[in-house]
Amino acid sequence: MKYKGLLIDNLTDMAANKVMAYLDRNQPKDLLDVYTLLVEKKFTLVELLQLVERKFGARIPEFLFWSESGKSLKRLDDLRPYLLESDLKQQDEFLTDVKHYFLDEGKDFLTTILEKS
Repeated sequence: MKYKGLLIDNLTDMAANKVMAYLDRNQPKDLLDVYTLLVEKKFTLVELLQLVERKFGARIPEFLFWSESGKSLKRLDDLRPYLLESDLKQQDEFLTDVKHYFLDEGKDFLTTILEKS
């Protein structure tokens, strides 16, 4: 895709890159980017993992993603320097929302798997 005379990735390529970077580095800032793709851009996790498989040929199980996200949640406070909001209460609320999103979605995934067993 061209933008102002530059060749850049489209949103789906950027999304695949970000998920792969997250799984490679397991950094909270990458988790926040994935959160944005899921919540703001309305991708599903299955869609994101399919994009990774198409672009990189790597099949990532959903279980692995949820397991890795749990590890990153322990370090969410590392994101504070990246947050534009300076009010600590609003930062806390936002980080709590992110944490609950991944905990709730991960729990729903595991519940679904266990119900199928």
